Amino acid sequence: MKTKWLAALAVALLIVMFGSALSLAQPKKITLATLEWEPYIGSRMPRNGLTAEIVVEAFKRVGYSVDINFHSWSEALKLGESGQVEGIFPAYRSQSREADFVFSEPFAESPLGFYKKSAAVAGPNISQLKRAEENIEFPEDPRIDQAAVLRMMKQYKFGVVKGYVNTPEFDEATYLEKVVAASDEENLRNLINGVVDLIFIDRYVAKNIIVKKFPWHLQDYEFMHPALDNKPLYVGFSKKVAGHSKMLEDFNRGLRLVRDDGLLNRLANKYGLKSRF
Repeated sequence: MKTKWLAALAVALLIVMFGSALSLAQPKKITLATLEWEPYIGSRMPRNGLTAEIVVEAFKRVGYSVDINFHSWSEALKLGESGQVEGIFPAYRSQSREADFVFSEPFAESPLGFYKKSAAVAGPNISQLKRAEENIEFPEDPRIDQAAVLRMMKQYKFGVVKGYVNTPEFDEATYLEKVVAASDEENLRNLINGVVDLIFIDRYVAKNIIVKKFPWHLQDYEFMHPALDNKPLYVGFSKKVAGHSKMLEDFNRGLRLVRDDGLLNRLANKYGLKSRF
C-alpha cells in the first residue's frame, strides 16, 4: 500500500515538474494596440513595418510573444488607458499620457511639423512652373520661439488628427483654428481640398500617403522646414495592467540587446529611415 502511495506521489511530482518546465519554456504573451501609420507600421507591410519589427524582436529576446492589434489611434489609446491591452505603440510621450502609461526607452523617431502647398506648382505645361497663390513660410525660426511664431500664423487654418500629441506649444495654442480629422489620410485630404491651409503631420507619413493615395499631387505639397520637433517613439505600458513595471523593465532590457548588436540600426536602414537610437 505504501509502495503504491509513493509511486503515485512520484508520478504527481513528475507531472508538476513537467508542467512547470513547459510553462517556463513557453513565451509570455502580450497584446499591444497600434494604428495604421506607414512607413513606421502597417498591417499590409512586411512584418508590419519597422517599429513592429523592433518591438517584436526586443520582446522575443526576453521571452515574450507579441500580438499586435490595429485600430484608429484614438481607439488604441482608449484600450490602453482602460487596461484592455498591455500597451500601445509607437507612441509619442507627453505629460498628459503619463497619467495612464509608463514609457519605454525610445527606439525610433518621428520628424514632425507642417505640410503645405508647394511653393512651385506644375502648370498646364509640365515644363513650366508657376508660383502658388500664397507660399506659406515661417515668419521667424520656430526653433527659437515656437509659441511666438505660431501667434504670427493665427490667420491660417490648421489640420490635426484626433488623439495625436503634436508639440506642447501647438497643442496649447487655443487661439489657432484647428480642424480635427480621424486619420492622417483624412488630414492630408483636407489640405488637398482646401479645407485647411496647413496640417500637422510626420514628414515621412505624409510623403508615404501622397505616393500611395495621391501620386498626381507628389509635386504639389511639401514639408515645411524646419521640423517643429523630432519626437522619439516609445511603447507605452498601461498602468491599469498588473505587472506593467516588470513588462517595462523586460522590454527595455530586450531593446538594449537589439541596440547593442546593431540590429536596430540595420532595421532602420532596411526601411530607409534615420535613427539616432
